[in-house]
Amino acid sequence: MKQASQLFMFLAIFCWAGIVGAVLYAHISPLRALLLYLPESSILENGPFPLKDELFWKMIHPVAIVFTVLALVTNWGNKNRRKYIAYAAGIYAVALIFTFTYFVPEIKEFANSNHNTSIPATEWHARGQRWYQLSWIRGVSMFIGFIFMLLALTKTDLSKQNKK
Repeated sequence: MKQASQLFMFLAIFCWAGIVGAVLYAHISPLRALLLYLPESSILENGPFPLKDELFWKMIHPVAIVFTVLALVTNWGNKNRRKYIAYAAGIYAVALIFTFTYFVPEIKEFANSNHNTSIPATEWHARGQRWYQLSWIRGVSMFIGFIFMLLALTKTDLSKQNKK
């Protein structure tokens, strides 16, 4: 069981690192260009050569969730690890709720902003700025969750060490 718990911790941490890295990259490069210059910049999403990252996100989230849950289950007996994994899982759950209720629908609106002339460009720009700032908060939260996962990896089961 100890080997499985370590393996699932490593796999979960690998997924978390991928998410945090992708968030950082996206906020520095394509999202910045898209969101700070709406509605003209929507061509990045709906032009002849769109930046499509949905496949990555649709693949990484289920895998990360499965490995995080497996890490939690296989490390349940280790109270020190369980606490940190549970904190990380909680952060992830909250981030996903906000992602699916606000961030995804709004980014879809941004992608088609140049087709929606009923909203003035100044409002698109303000919405893009707000989304970008809130998404940085979400990204920092995920980074904190990643740190919790790393901290969990460093924790040993003290109850088993005392029995030796």
